[in-house]
Amino acid sequence: MLHIALLNKMDRVSRGQVVSNGIVDGCEYLKAYDLRSGWIHNGGSRSPRIVAIPGDLEGLLRDPFAELYIHHNHPDGVSFSRGDLALALDVGNRARGKLFAHGHDGSTYGVALANRESIEALHRRASDSVERTLRSLVFDSQVPMQVAKNHFAHVICQALDVAGVIHYEFAVSKTRIDEWQRYANYLEEAVTAAADAVGR
Repeated sequence: MLHIALLNKMDRVSRGQVVSNGIVDGCEYLKAYDLRSGWIHNGGSRSPRIVAIPGDLEGLLRDPFAELYIHHNHPDGVSFSRGDLALALDVGNRARGKLFAHGHDGSTYGVALANRESIEALHRRASDSVERTLRSLVFDSQVPMQVAKNHFAHVICQALDVAGVIHYEFAVSKTRIDEWQRYANYLEEAVTAAADAVGR
């Protein structure tokens, strides 16, 4: 199912901050805010693949009255990692809101905060299935290796959305749209197989 990520003014500002910081040094940055209390956090890392989660944000994720919007950048422009989804969907979460990942290529991905049992196991099922399908498609020269890498996480997230595990939104860059459309039949085959593998 297609859900288009739409950003309000504060979310657009947050996207701009984490992406512009990340473009400077190629690392991940975090901006989070609680709409209810006015709490705001800005943070960064020295890594292109991970950013630290502050303790007060972890506490707010367990607050049923919090409405959190958590923004971070992905320098490579790909969708959510297993760690991202583990944060957004931790079984202890009680807050409402969304986690966003913003690519330096202009792509934006969003997932609604929720609590899910066994999110890491469900992600692993989807990931294993997507890897098998894409590996076969690359081996058969149906999909180029770089296209498979570019869309690997996006296919997993779409499969988890189709399976009802997450509510996933995205607005990807023109380059990614063009790639997807060129290989849509094969990539959608990977989504369907992975959603079936999750089996919810």
